[in-house]
Amino acid sequence: MRSGRKLVRGFERWVRGGRLAPLGRWAWRSLQMPHRLAEMTQHVRGMDAALGEIRGLLRANGGGAGAPAAPLQSYPGYTEADLALFERFAQEPPPSAAEGFITDFLGVRTRTSFVQGTEGLGGKVLGLPVPDDGWHSEAIEWIGLLKSVAGARGRLTVMELGAGWGAWSVAAAAAARVKGVSAQHLCAVEADPGHFAFMIEHFRDNGLDPDAHRLINAAVGPKAGKARWPKVADPAADYGSRPHTASETGKSDHTGRYVAEWMEVEILPIADLLRGEDAWDLVHIDVQGWEVDLCVAAGRLLDERVRWLVVGTHDAKLHGDLIGLMFERAWVLENEKPPRFVWAAGAPSLTAMTTHDGTQVWRNPGLTG
Repeated sequence: MRSGRKLVRGFERWVRGGRLAPLGRWAWRSLQMPHRLAEMTQHVRGMDAALGEIRGLLRANGGGAGAPAAPLQSYPGYTEADLALFERFAQEPPPSAAEGFITDFLGVRTRTSFVQGTEGLGGKVLGLPVPDDGWHSEAIEWIGLLKSVAGARGRLTVMELGAGWGAWSVAAAAAARVKGVSAQHLCAVEADPGHFAFMIEHFRDNGLDPDAHRLINAAVGPKAGKARWPKVADPAADYGSRPHTASETGKSDHTGRYVAEWMEVEILPIADLLRGEDAWDLVHIDVQGWEVDLCVAAGRLLDERVRWLVVGTHDAKLHGDLIGLMFERAWVLENEKPPRFVWAAGAPSLTAMTTHDGTQVWRNPGLTG
């Protein structure tokens, strides 16, 4: 009982000391003024120190199930130094809201009609995507994008494979404008016709002429060919499809989901796409399980032409295989966060167990120094 009173008194001192108040004020200001990164960092440090005191009190009194998570239980995939990158892309004044659109810290507007379940975010301007943007991606993926744009010189070149509505292509263009890089070439490849229509609209919504860039309605693979692709009733509700080759017969997709109707799509070889530019500042790959196969097929073109690579990983084995491959090629792993999954005996694939995709951010030291 005495030790319990000691814990309560310690917590009361922490609260009376006024440490909660500035955190509350910071939280409100960060929503309204996402460029206040220095202030954010200051108060996060204060919060960490305060939580450290609580951890000490809990350890002194036997811990317990309600104890705050230890550092090893939290894996954000980025460092405090990485967060400082957002300050370089802050805007004054902050972006303005638009009804029916989600507006991010770069000013990119995304229609809520593109993604089912985002209607409540329409007309809002989101803050910094730390630890995530609240609906689409985690901070690690944003950091990879900003690192690639920060290193662009004179002209930005971006390739997005498995582009969906072109989220990362358009975000890269917006970040480049903030940095003063107006010359841009974007190549975005998406097989689903509904998502491809979203992409055309998304470019136009954000001041980009689709005809000035290379937007392709096709799949990407290790080599040219044809494949089956699931027909979906509502493209805003489905972003998990991938091509199925002739050897993948049956009525279910790679996750075990039943597909009532299929269509044929063209597969473009990744090597041909990479040859479209002498150098790419960023190649972003999110193709639901073919990521390692694409990087193997790209061969030396990755080493010779790509400065930064951001890859979404869709199961734990793929995540490890990609790390092994890029390690052998002497690339530098800047950021990494593994996929999360729940084991299910009898699942049709490892991907079917994944509950949250992983991310890897790679830098090519041969082209970036």
